Amino acid sequence: MSGGRGVLSVLGRQTKGCCTNQKITLCSSPDHKNAPLHNSADARVTCTLCPHACRLGAGETGFCRARENRGGVIRSKNYGRLTSLALDPIEKKPLYHFHPGGFILSVGSFGCNLACPFCQNASIAMADASIETENVSPAQLAALAEELSRRPPGNLGVAFTYNEPLLSYEYILDTAPLLHATGLRVVLVTNGTICAEPLAHLLPHIDAMNIDLKCFREGGYRRLGGDLVTVKETIARAVLCGVHVEVTSLIVPGMNDSAADMEEEARWLASLSPEIPLHISRYFPRHRMNTPPTPISTIDRLTEIARRHLHHVHRGNC
Repeated sequence: MSGGRGVLSVLGRQTKGCCTNQKITLCSSPDHKNAPLHNSADARVTCTLCPHACRLGAGETGFCRARENRGGVIRSKNYGRLTSLALDPIEKKPLYHFHPGGFILSVGSFGCNLACPFCQNASIAMADASIETENVSPAQLAALAEELSRRPPGNLGVAFTYNEPLLSYEYILDTAPLLHATGLRVVLVTNGTICAEPLAHLLPHIDAMNIDLKCFREGGYRRLGGDLVTVKETIARAVLCGVHVEVTSLIVPGMNDSAADMEEEARWLASLSPEIPLHISRYFPRHRMNTPPTPISTIDRLTEIARRHLHHVHRGNC
């Protein structure tokens, strides 16, 4: 980190003031005892974490820039490598109906499996392994989270956020039991782009999720490098598994700002549960997109439509 100061020491100063059917080839740190083996390090291996299904030769990195074929096994390049760490209000995730008024230790790494031109965290989400990071083991992160929970303003647990946390799948699986053992919560702020089998392994370890529903048209998702069906399945499976789920839709002019799209989206969410909170958020120019900000009148109009079907609809960035 800048000035040679570590993430943990920086946080200490801050807080004083405040899908496929293929076999899963996932593992965690390089010495993980359950790491699957392959006959040849030169063979191409398919990453089965998300629908991109990147087929990687030896040493190659996937679309997300965070997973690679290392010795014939798909490995995480960002395991325990943190770019960002802060104690945030839980509402900032945003989670308005999960322990409101609380704070949560929020951590990010690098990489993303979408390519949104309006990305708000592009400096880390679009980065690769060359970005400056600090190594923080699951035990270190859990210990810090517990320490923060014992002093004002308190800490609910850990939110994996800022970049796409699903790319740190193994790190989350290794950290979550340590957090739960001390009564802390595990939160994901995610684009929901993950295959069904790894999601099924992950959900029992997750207490709350804010899932981006970026648009309600398959064509729109394809332009972002994603898949609408996958994200809808992630939302539905998380709700079914009893995870606290809130959904965010960033309204971008010309992409997802039609009344018909919001009507369809809100109806679908309500079919899962009318209690699902929906955050309708205002876009501002970021990254590679210079379209003017979403008019507040558009946010108000779409919020009114969504409230016909959902009990908890919130305006964001207004």
